[in-house]
Amino acid sequence: MKKETLLIVIFIWISISTYALNNKNRSKTKSNSSVILKASGCTPPTARKYLEFNNVSALLRNDGVMWEDKSRRKPEYEVPKGSGEYVIYAGSLWLGGKDVNNQLKLAAMTYDGNDFWSGPLQYRKATPGVIENGTLGYGSAKTNSDVCQEYDDFYITERKEVEKFNAWFE
Repeated sequence: MKKETLLIVIFIWISISTYALNNKNRSKTKSNSSVILKASGCTPPTARKYLEFNNVSALLRNDGVMWEDKSRRKPEYEVPKGSGEYVIYAGSLWLGGKDVNNQLKLAAMTYDGNDFWSGPLQYRKATPGVIENGTLGYGSAKTNSDVCQEYDDFYITERKEVEKFNAWFE
């Protein structure tokens, strides 16, 4: 009786775990049409960089995912560095705010998909901004694959550059 109860509990646990991994919003067929519409023909960013400070080795990527090597589905936040001990599996960047119409906008990475792309956006100046009044212009944003490719990299900012930038506004 105990053995049967244990098998039933294990079966239910496996069924629930498997169900939790099922993403119902994912289409049955693989299609990149939504990626192209979101990204103006840009390919997903690929730049990667390891930060290695204070006996920590952590992988950063410029697509919003942190501490995970998605190609191998392996964690990459190692403490102490070189030990093979990974203390965090993955994390991601979430940014949100309200637009000029007070609508909430959110870019949030999950385990699949892309919400972040390399490079700046240019916008069609439907409503020009007036810097003196503290307002920014807004309109529909656009980019292209050449701009995405050009900015698919990491950029180092040093303290002296930040101090110089701050001095412009003091």
